[in-house]
Amino acid sequence: MVAKKTSKEWLKEAISDGHIIYHDYNEFKNPEKIGEGGFGSVYKYEWKSCVMNVALKRLKVDYDDSQGFVKELILLRRISHHANIIHFHGVTEDREGYYNMVLECANDGNLRDYLKENFKKLQWIEKLSIAKEIAHGLVYLHGQKIVHRDFHSKNILIDQGRPKIADFGLSKQLDESFMTSTSNFAGLIEFVEPQCFKNPKYKRDIKSDIYSFGVILWEISSGRKPFPGSFRPSLIYTILLGKREDRIIGTPPKYIEIYERCWDNDPNKRPDTILVYEDLKQLVESSTMNRLDLQSNMFDEGPSTRKNKSQQYSINGFTFTSSQLLIPKEFMDINQSEEEPNEQPNKTTSPPIKNKARSSTLDSRQNKTSNQNKKTRSSSLDANFSKQNNNELEINGSTSNLNLSIPEEAKNVAATLNSIFTLNLKMSKLNNEGIKIISEALIDNKTLTILDIGFNKIGAEGTKSLASVLSKNRVLTTLKLCSNNLGPEGGKTLAEALRKNIKLSSLNITNNKLGPEGGKAIANALLKNTTLTSLNIGSNNLGPEGAKAFAEAINKNKTLTSLSIEKNHFGPEGGRELSRTLPNNTTLTKLNVKENDFDRATRSLLNERHSKFVKINY
Repeated sequence: MVAKKTSKEWLKEAISDGHIIYHDYNEFKNPEKIGEGGFGSVYKYEWKSCVMNVALKRLKVDYDDSQGFVKELILLRRISHHANIIHFHGVTEDREGYYNMVLECANDGNLRDYLKENFKKLQWIEKLSIAKEIAHGLVYLHGQKIVHRDFHSKNILIDQGRPKIADFGLSKQLDESFMTSTSNFAGLIEFVEPQCFKNPKYKRDIKSDIYSFGVILWEISSGRKPFPGSFRPSLIYTILLGKREDRIIGTPPKYIEIYERCWDNDPNKRPDTILVYEDLKQLVESSTMNRLDLQSNMFDEGPSTRKNKSQQYSINGFTFTSSQLLIPKEFMDINQSEEEPNEQPNKTTSPPIKNKARSSTLDSRQNKTSNQNKKTRSSSLDANFSKQNNNELEINGSTSNLNLSIPEEAKNVAATLNSIFTLNLKMSKLNNEGIKIISEALIDNKTLTILDIGFNKIGAEGTKSLASVLSKNRVLTTLKLCSNNLGPEGGKTLAEALRKNIKLSSLNITNNKLGPEGGKAIANALLKNTTLTSLNIGSNNLGPEGAKAFAEAINKNKTLTSLSIEKNHFGPEGGRELSRTLPNNTTLTKLNVKENDFDRATRSLLNERHSKFVKINY
């Protein structure tokens, strides 16, 4: 009789076969405890070779379905490239012999804590954007036939304002005390599908996640947990009777319709995931397209300190000031019958609003109003948002779990390029062959505008393939190539492509061992390039010769506004060269020259000679 394999044996086999990436535990340093789990503490580590923080979470590998456990990890690796899903980098074995998941570390905690800390300053456009991005991740999960089963605000992490779904599909396999709740088998009652209370054996499905998402949407609108202080058994009875949390004054009627349809007791009446996403996307689109002034007393946002001030808010790369925020007409429809007692948190009465807009429902998908509004938008707004709305799938994150040195994996990525506008392939083991496959797909691509292939192994040879893209592609605007060992020859190849490129506006080529020769080639390309506005070429050991070349570029280039040339060993000689031409430049506003071995006299000279337009960082 053949002995049954243990979980560790299945896991080692999956690692050996390349299905799961293994990372040496010595790669991680400076542990900091950030959570508790039933199988040990969870720690944040610095990943030395990747210069980033990650979370190490101990795995439970002793349950019965050992092979199923490994299949779940393989699945997690496959789907963790989405921008709104927490990224799984692989596994490592700690010094006690336990396997740990290596996960993306979200800097802003979970959604509940994020709302608690930031709710008073969040504008509705920001709340809508958070809701839409969560729905975007959920659409992707459900499209992959994955049911979360424990979906709530503590299972959504926030990293630099962007929500990321965590712990999906693994509730029976992983210890979930970190990045999830400490709830019993049913999960957090407030978010649990009501059918589970009627039938303990009820199998949760996609519509169960939709119910939970409805409660999450309400929490985003209120800034607090649902049913605080309720007695759990009585709360179950209340939910089964159809009782839900009250509407929050100031919430867009369309948004209320969405979450109330989601949390219907009858699963058959809940909308499909894609419909929820499309409605939220429409709300975000309306809020950025319809130019209506923000009224400080229109929404319940807590005490305001913004009197006569113009604050900035950034959503998906677009920056607005408080006086420019674009609010859809649907937000004006505030029903006075929905007023709540003043002692209720986050529920204040709003003044009557005249000319109420007719709210639309989830079923009225053929409503022509939105189409008429679209026709009135300015062409500049259309240009800014068309790609965002039509190409929203992102292969994103620090995707070290990808292995694009395998041609088939590179081909799989290449096949998606016509449907996305942002592609992030950092740490994906992309080599010469892989970039050749990706480049062939990019030459005639009409959608991709942002490409990040940092921390890979492209080298000088791979740069040739990428150069063909830059010479012919007409849509790519941002390219991040840091830490790819391009070398001097790669720098020269890239420089030649920059002379021909007519679209690229931002380039990051830090830490590529360009040396003086590669640096001079890039600087000389700036004499002819007329599109690049931002260049980061730090940590390339350019030396005084490179400084001289960039001094000449600064003297003649008329488009660059931001230049980072830090950590290049310019020395006093290089600093003097820069000071010679800086007064002639009228377009540069940011210049980073940190850690270039300047002496005090050189710094004084640079301070005296630079133009009044530029800000220098030492």
